[in-house]
Amino acid sequence: MKGKYMLLGFATALILLFTGCLQSPESGNSKINNREGPPLFKVTADEGCHDLLAGQNTYAGEVCLSVDGDDLKVTYATSGGWELTETHFWIGESLDDLPTTKKGNPKIGNFPFNSGDISGSTDYAFTIPLSILGGEPYLCGREFFAAAHAAVRLDLGEGEYRTETGWGDGGQINEGGSWATFF
Repeated sequence: MKGKYMLLGFATALILLFTGCLQSPESGNSKINNREGPPLFKVTADEGCHDLLAGQNTYAGEVCLSVDGDDLKVTYATSGGWELTETHFWIGESLDDLPTTKKGNPKIGNFPFNSGDISGSTDYAFTIPLSILGGEPYLCGREFFAAAHAAVRLDLGEGEYRTETGWGDGGQINEGGSWATFF
């Protein structure tokens, strides 16, 4: 009899695990994928907006992640006179999947999302279908890591620019390597 109750408890736990991400319409969550429930990508303080740092310590704007329907939107926006010249973005479930050199530094040219030359722009956005991250219900309860790179410049006048590498502020990808960061 004890085994029967354990099996029933296990089955109940599985049902709760697979339905636990769905909430009632009264929960106030938006409609995504034509169903009521929480967003497939939970934007929290850690995953919402991050400072875009130029040259490691200079605030040059921000990188924000949000869900728009069935897409993840990644928006780079500069401020203080900074401009974008190009952007690169990577997202995955493990930093082990991040394209890196033999020394462990990010290979931004191998990031899956690349703006190309956008010199002079003050904002740029990638629209990434959530389906490439596994889609529903796979995304529910998962944690993803992101690396947001930008080449930025500051107009010094008379056709001269200060150029810097920029990263969305977070933890250092390779301790002892470049200052590249992830969140």
